[in-house]
Amino acid sequence: MLPLLKRCLSKKESELIPLIASFLLFILLQPLDIAYGQTPSIVFSTRGIFDTETGEPSTEPPELSNATTTLGLNGQNCPPEIAIYVHGVWADEQEAGEEFGRVDLSVKANRYDIPIVGFSWDSDTPVSTSGWDSAKQIADANGAPLALFIFDFKFQCPDSKVRLVAHSLGARVVLSALGVLNNAETWNERNFKVASVHLLGAAVDNEKVSKDDQDSTDGIVYGQAIEAQVDNFYNLFNPRDNLLEPRFVPPIYYPLFEGNLALGGNGRELGIFEPTNYRD
Repeated sequence: MLPLLKRCLSKKESELIPLIASFLLFILLQPLDIAYGQTPSIVFSTRGIFDTETGEPSTEPPELSNATTTLGLNGQNCPPEIAIYVHGVWADEQEAGEEFGRVDLSVKANRYDIPIVGFSWDSDTPVSTSGWDSAKQIADANGAPLALFIFDFKFQCPDSKVRLVAHSLGARVVLSALGVLNNAETWNERNFKVASVHLLGAAVDNEKVSKDDQDSTDGIVYGQAIEAQVDNFYNLFNPRDNLLEPRFVPPIYYPLFEGNLALGGNGRELGIFEPTNYRD
């Protein structure tokens, strides 16, 4: 991962590298009492909308806020840009909040002073095969709330940039959101775009970024949405990620559950029809 970051840092095209580098490196150097227990003031939560046992919608879902309320926008205090961070699987509300805090600290430590919005979702399903399946279902369904949040922000602040960063199964939320935006007529009529997407250890199949649905066994890919809706798309992967790498002895995680290789393990599948703005 470090060589990859060094290469990225040398490229002017990578606009969110301070966030990525700081998230992976800066926090490792901080005392635990500083890095942990920090929660940023801006959190957009969809928790309670889904049943974490079944993955189905809750019978009494809470009322969601929106970007206007969450960010306190009144049409005249738009920040130049925001970054929305989406956490991964099996994080409860407190753990997600601590993760958001570490990201917020990292960004500010690198003098990148922009609002960080933590996107908190019902990822704390049972740690089991069925729990993993429920988490995937919930992640897919959270694409719509995330897309609505992004649209509401851009509607209020059309000149502001939106950046998305996702870890692990949070990548599934982001890809789903891009798919929703790609089919949103009003969003496209206004020529809105997401400035950048960075995936960290993405727990999604490695062909999901293809533009050709025939590259995927289930016919669901996001390459066209990536190319149409994002200026710069970066996938940061790690071949030695213990949860994503293929193994021949237990424990075998992603390959065992999915029967496929992860995008966050070795990057995109070779030979797929990748978007022109995609970078491993």
